[in-house]
Amino acid sequence: MNGNDNNGQPLDIIVQGTPITKGSVQPWRTKHGKTVSVDARLQSWEAAIRGTSVSMMTASGLKPYDCPISITGEIRVPRTDKLHDLPAWQTAKTSGGGDLDKLQRAIGDALQTTNSRYPGRNREGVISNDSRIIHWQISKRYADETRPEGVYLTIRPISTPELPDWQPATPAGRTIHDNLQRRSQRLADMLRQHPHDRKDTTK
Repeated sequence: MNGNDNNGQPLDIIVQGTPITKGSVQPWRTKHGKTVSVDARLQSWEAAIRGTSVSMMTASGLKPYDCPISITGEIRVPRTDKLHDLPAWQTAKTSGGGDLDKLQRAIGDALQTTNSRYPGRNREGVISNDSRIIHWQISKRYADETRPEGVYLTIRPISTPELPDWQPATPAGRTIHDNLQRRSQRLADMLRQHPHDRKDTTK
C-alpha cells in the first residue's frame, strides 16, 4: 500500500454540532475567478470537523492517511419532523436537512489536508486528499438522547480486495448483469485465441 496507512489502524471521529451540506450555497468570485463559499455556517462546521478530527488523530498517535480509505458511520441531524422515523422528508437546509451526498462532501473536504501557496490557507487534516476515499457507508438519521446532532465516523485503511463486488438485487438486474459478463468473457476468449486482433494501444 503506497503512502501512510498507519499500519492499518482505524481512527474514530466524533464531532457534535448541526451538520451542514456543501454544494447548494450562493458563491461569490474572487478577483482570480475562483468560486468561494460564503456560508459562515459551513465554514464553522468544516472547522469543527477539522479541529476535532486532527486532535483525535494526534491523541491516537497517528498521522494523516495517504492511502485508500473507507469511511463508515452516521450523520445525526436535528429532528423537526414528528411524522416520520427517518429524515428522508426533511429537505430544508435551514432545518438541518439536506442531501446525504452534500453532507458527505462537507465531511470529505473538512478531513483533507489543504496545501496552498498562501500560508494562511494551509489546513491540517487526517487524510492527505479526499480522493483517497474509495468507500462510504454513511447513514443519515435523526439525533436522539443517546446520539446528539453531529457525525460519528470511523476511518479505515482499505485495499480493493476487501470491498465486496456489487451484486444485482432483482431478476431483471441479474439478467442484464449475466449477459454483460458472458459478452465480456466471449471477448476475452476471442482475444486469447486471436492475439493478433488485439489493437496496439502503445502507439
